[in-house]
Amino acid sequence: MQQNRCWILVGLVLGLVLGRLSPGSSQSWQETIQPLQAEILRLTGEGKYTEALGLAASLRDLVQQARGPDDPLFAHALSVLAMLSWFQGDQQQGTLLYQRALHLLETTPGPNDRAVASLLLSWGTLARDWGGDLQQAESLLTRALSLSRRSAPEHASEISTILVTLAGVYEGLGHYQRAEQELHKALQMLPPEAPADDPRLLPVLHSLGRVSNNLGAGSKAATLLHRALRLQSVQGPNHDNMAHILIDLAVVYQDQKDYVQAEALLHRARTSLEQRWGEQSVHTVPALYALARLSLARGDYASAAARLVHGLSSMERAYGKGHPRAALYLFGLGAVWEAQADYDVAAHAYRRVLTIWEQALGHEHPYVAHALYNLAILYERQGQVSAAEPLYHRALHILQNVFGTAHPLLAAVMSHLGSLAEARGDLPQAYQWFDRTLQIWQQTLGADHHDLSIAYSGLARVQRLRGDVPQAITFLSQANDILEKTLYRNLRAGSERQRGLYMTAQLLGSTNQTLALHLQTAPHSAEAARLAFRTVLRRKGLLLETQITTQQFMRHGLDAEGRKHLDALEQLRALRTHSALSEIDRDVRLALAEAAPQDAAAAADDDADDVSLAAVLDDLIEEHEQALARIMVSSQEEKALPTMVAPTQQLPQGTLLVEFVAYRPLVSGVALLNQAVPPKRYAAYVLRRDGSLHWADLGAAQDITNHVAALRTALRPPPGHDRQQTS
Repeated sequence: MQQNRCWILVGLVLGLVLGRLSPGSSQSWQETIQPLQAEILRLTGEGKYTEALGLAASLRDLVQQARGPDDPLFAHALSVLAMLSWFQGDQQQGTLLYQRALHLLETTPGPNDRAVASLLLSWGTLARDWGGDLQQAESLLTRALSLSRRSAPEHASEISTILVTLAGVYEGLGHYQRAEQELHKALQMLPPEAPADDPRLLPVLHSLGRVSNNLGAGSKAATLLHRALRLQSVQGPNHDNMAHILIDLAVVYQDQKDYVQAEALLHRARTSLEQRWGEQSVHTVPALYALARLSLARGDYASAAARLVHGLSSMERAYGKGHPRAALYLFGLGAVWEAQADYDVAAHAYRRVLTIWEQALGHEHPYVAHALYNLAILYERQGQVSAAEPLYHRALHILQNVFGTAHPLLAAVMSHLGSLAEARGDLPQAYQWFDRTLQIWQQTLGADHHDLSIAYSGLARVQRLRGDVPQAITFLSQANDILEKTLYRNLRAGSERQRGLYMTAQLLGSTNQTLALHLQTAPHSAEAARLAFRTVLRRKGLLLETQITTQQFMRHGLDAEGRKHLDALEQLRALRTHSALSEIDRDVRLALAEAAPQDAAAAADDDADDVSLAAVLDDLIEEHEQALARIMVSSQEEKALPTMVAPTQQLPQGTLLVEFVAYRPLVSGVALLNQAVPPKRYAAYVLRRDGSLHWADLGAAQDITNHVAALRTALRPPPGHDRQQTS
């Protein structure tokens, strides 16, 4: 997106240079200037700023020789140099050049307001996107808007451009309502007869979609961004614009917990950006960040960390350490480290990010609330309630000031305050927090959004502690239904490894809560038993259903490209079963190196061990599994959650269905505050063909494991005896 803006800004100012050429200018001079400007524009569009800067210096010298250092045309030549200096990272030099150009335009007689407004627009855009100085950007753009309205009210597109850019500043400041207002003003600048595919609509629709999502209006955001996407497609290929619309739309789908749609959009965006700029370019980093967030949500922490480390390095090279944009990647790494229970490292990252954002964006910015919220969660996980609770309240205060009383993130903070009240034993307060959380999420996200399961689960825990088991069962059943809808939708995408991680991240806690409600709290409740048994059986069934659907598609639904991936996958899996990978033929290993450039050294190394080669094969297997999943998702419509057939109908005469489960008892009060982890226990459920359900808590898992190990030892034949005789 920023690369596209660079090209637009330079093109705008170079256009002003051409426009300033008087009819009396010599034809030879114009013939010299015009190709020079075209080459500067081309090099800027390709990101070759050093070469463009050299030509811009030549343009400045030509203008100075022909028109003198006091001519307004010379000021435009200086502003081109200023922009390219910023792109090169020399903001100090760029600012000095802008100041010199602005002084020249403001002190030159004649109608220069429009030219001054153009210069302020380019400077303000750079201050926003590259300098991170939003206050300066707001000041510059406000001046530009005032001048444009006064000097060129008939140039509605120029005023609209400034309004959209200014809205981006307010968005960056966290003033989302103000940003929305400016964008609606930009829409009003278009004539009533403007067609639906008017290109001037594109930046407004794109920005409105992003702002709407920040305001918690996900459905509205998706509608606006889909319109922007269609409009961009009609206008023709603009890889940067298209990619960033795709990324913003993917963020909307991810917030709606539709990871399948999000992944497909991000794959398109990443491919487009990498084809244009290369895999290592800073311009591909926004797609990597969005993919990292998706990996984190799925529980794939290794992939998330790798993408965030790459993104952080690229952003710090481009903007410098301590820049608020670069801090976003450190914030993501903090979330990864927290998820991996590396709390000290995560806390250091969060505190560093909090300091950067407070200094750059102010203490009341929504990003600051995000940092406070994540730091509070980390303290809560460590049992440091006295440290966590003030941070939650501070985040809540900021979010209420920014968004009012109903926003999804506001509800998320409230849900954690409910958990703290629950841990203290203040059940009425906990119920109020969870109930308010539920109301806000229902209002802003809809009745089936994944996050509602968090509120229902909290309400179920409170009712369990109150002794109201029937109400706890009702709430927990609602939570499980929502989780399973999300699960079934998202299991269609990703590799087998990613599906396993996602199942663990999303379902382990809720499955345990359901089993513990029955086996620990209400062991004599048939209703609680049925909920527990149905939950275990249904989740296994959904995973099996996904696997069967995938296998059927692999057999009958693949196109030529898909069959290539499948053939490669089968060959790689066959290699993976080789008992001694280091003995694989060298030609095969060279082929692996070519297929996996990132692991080429390990694959081609004659001394590579089995572990290194296994990692290469695993990476390639995952790549092909992901490619096949994308093909399947793009070829099939999303199916409704299947209805579970009563298992008794499937049982042959005289048989039983036995399900062994593991769970951990739930803790409360001081134990919950101290993050105590009770020992695991085993249990069994037995379903008869007549529909009767029986169950038993089998005891501590470790004791049973020890008994099983002892039995195996006892049954193992002693040396010198054959197994037949011993048995």
